[in-house]
Amino acid sequence: MKGHTQQDGRKNIGIQNGPDYQDRHIILTDQAGRLEHTLPLMAKAYTVLLCRQGEGELYLNGNLHRIKAHDIAINLPNTSLKCDTLSHDFRFFAIMLSPKYFSKLRAFTHNNPWNLKLLLDKSPVLSLEEYETEVLCKYYDLLKFRLNSGMRLSFKKEILGSLLLTFLYELHNILERFTNIRPYTYTSNENIFLKFNDLLINTYPKPRQVQEYARKLCITPQYLSAICKAACGKTASDLINQYVVKDIQYLLRQPDKSIKSIAYELDFPNLSFFGKFVKKHTGMSPRKYREAQLQHPDA
Repeated sequence: MKGHTQQDGRKNIGIQNGPDYQDRHIILTDQAGRLEHTLPLMAKAYTVLLCRQGEGELYLNGNLHRIKAHDIAINLPNTSLKCDTLSHDFRFFAIMLSPKYFSKLRAFTHNNPWNLKLLLDKSPVLSLEEYETEVLCKYYDLLKFRLNSGMRLSFKKEILGSLLLTFLYELHNILERFTNIRPYTYTSNENIFLKFNDLLINTYPKPRQVQEYARKLCITPQYLSAICKAACGKTASDLINQYVVKDIQYLLRQPDKSIKSIAYELDFPNLSFFGKFVKKHTGMSPRKYREAQLQHPDA
């Protein structure tokens, strides 16, 4: 991936001194001191962060969300995260799963992921009932206990996978209160649309040409755009640009990155083309957008 170096998950959520558990596909942590006052960093995993008590500020893709006890943040890959201004009694837990491992668990595979994505785009932080928080916390505590008990586990991978899968099913059950993600039989076109969105979520940097995605899906660009238009009212190009703009906005909020390096990282051919793209989709030049965000980060 030209101009881009993926960081490991530990750095991606700002865990400075190591999480409570980490392997290639899973991170568990509940140490608040490791999250506060870190730079916003891009998490390339599916992330669940649940506030047990206290309150704080959570920035997701630069947008401020004030979180309190029983609030849960659920984020798709390539979401920038930053925790700040945590109260002295702030307690939480976070679980991060790589896209590959999340798909392998298959907790949401046969349901309505498009409705779930729309929910999380609109409301990435949800308020749970006290009993819902208690249920999810019990699973996290059991996960942490089994991993840190010091006992020899002959089937450690299987036990961990089973507990995580059960956690996700419980989460799935809770999310049904907020949107329709019940089992649903998709048409072939709807399946293509969902695969296209998976590509957009899990690819970085994102190609801006519809034909790149159509080629991977083994269909024509025209057919892909027609499918997208029927599914959500937007063309494939509209959806691609929407995701690319989110990546640009995140990177422009990082003062240590030059505009030239951002254009290179996102595979734009030159600064002029990058500037025109940003102006078209944000109404401002890259420099003006950066200045506005640095002056008013909560806007």
